[in-house]
Amino acid sequence: MNNNTGTLHNKNERRRRIVIQNIAFTWTGYTFGLAITIAAIQLGFTSMPWFVVPSLYIPGFLAPIPFLIITQKKELITKGYALKIFFAQFVIWSFLYFILVYHLREARVISMFLAYTALLYFMSLFNFRQTLAALLVFLLCQIGISYIATEVMNQPGSFREDLFYIATFFPSLIVLSMLAGQFYRQRNDLYQAREIVKVQANDLNAAMEELEAINENLTETNQDLRTARNIARMDLDMAVNVQKNFLPQEIPDVKSWKAAFYYKAMTDVSGDFYDFYLKGEELWGTGIFDVSGHGIASGLVTMIAKSIIFREFSDGSYKNLGHVMEEINEGLILEIGAVDNFLTGILLRLSGNNIEYVNAGHPDIYVKSGKKVYVPPPADRKKFGGALLGLPALTGPYHAISFTVNPGDFIFLYTDCILEDKNSKNEIFGSIRLMHSLTKAKAETPQDLLEAVMQDFLAFTGSEDFTDDLTVIVLQYCPG
Repeated sequence: MNNNTGTLHNKNERRRRIVIQNIAFTWTGYTFGLAITIAAIQLGFTSMPWFVVPSLYIPGFLAPIPFLIITQKKELITKGYALKIFFAQFVIWSFLYFILVYHLREARVISMFLAYTALLYFMSLFNFRQTLAALLVFLLCQIGISYIATEVMNQPGSFREDLFYIATFFPSLIVLSMLAGQFYRQRNDLYQAREIVKVQANDLNAAMEELEAINENLTETNQDLRTARNIARMDLDMAVNVQKNFLPQEIPDVKSWKAAFYYKAMTDVSGDFYDFYLKGEELWGTGIFDVSGHGIASGLVTMIAKSIIFREFSDGSYKNLGHVMEEINEGLILEIGAVDNFLTGILLRLSGNNIEYVNAGHPDIYVKSGKKVYVPPPADRKKFGGALLGLPALTGPYHAISFTVNPGDFIFLYTDCILEDKNSKNEIFGSIRLMHSLTKAKAETPQDLLEAVMQDFLAFTGSEDFTDDLTVIVLQYCPG
């Protein structure tokens, strides 16, 4: 039920209740009048005959019954209908009041109590003007009947005396009429307030029902989200495990070389990857690569790229390493050219103390030989290196260089996080600090050098919550 329908229903039932109350009050008034009449006759205050009493009150008791039956059965109680019922009751009451006053004879004045009774009822239904007008009708009726009874019909009593008594009632009737008006306003204010409260309560109930429905939908949505999140978490955990198992987890035990590495993803799935290429018990080469972006998309690219790089490196053992990188780039463009990700990376091919080195847009490696730290110089720096990997618009030649290392020398490979991560002052670690850390490090093993550099790096950033994936590989040439 909407608010308008509920309001109309409330008004309809209120009018029905008022009409029924009117009828009930009419019976109460007749009963009160009957009691006064019987008391006046019994006490000898009036010479009114007993046989007049039934003929006077029985019509008054019977007259409202049809109104009551009609009102109970009628579905729609309009304001006009309620006024008609009231007016009919008022006419009957006034007529019987006229007859009663006339027959009370010398006790005519006590009928004024009936006027007071009527006033109490008017107080609940009408304002000051309406109540006063009705009471003036009763007063005029009382005056008129008293005049007819005493002056025309020569009943006992004095018209002037009756008039005096009637006049003494008048001020109190005025006061009661004023009280009736105040009561009427307060009752209407209370009724309006009650209606407002009902409307607000209905609105609140509707809002609560709507909120309950929203909460149910929200609960279902949250449950769906939790389910989706759990599925996503399971998928992500699977992706992490797949990538983790896809990358080397242990240092290869090979002749002539020792190694150590550090690997930490910024999120669950990393865009960095690395590999060690073995031939029997010898370390044939190593690679470190960085896929742009983060998350699952980059992680999927790492697995595709790692397979392509391993295949081309293994099949290209007789080829120049720069040419191998070109074939790797062609394979990557074929497989991931339609996506937005690209790669940077480094490949090293190891043969004794001779190192073949190719760089595809990646930060340079460092060589630490004793206290000296340097970037391997190419014969022609302009021709060294090459474009990013996996971008169809940036294909081009990749040039490899060769250099040699001495026993005990270290080769330091890394992704750009170690250069670009910042401290609390928004300063980057940078290549100068990295070279200084490598230079001052007293290392006997790759693990010593790795720990020394990472200690300096973490002390600088103050946190292991990096802004990028980080991978570091340290190789040491240890022949014999």
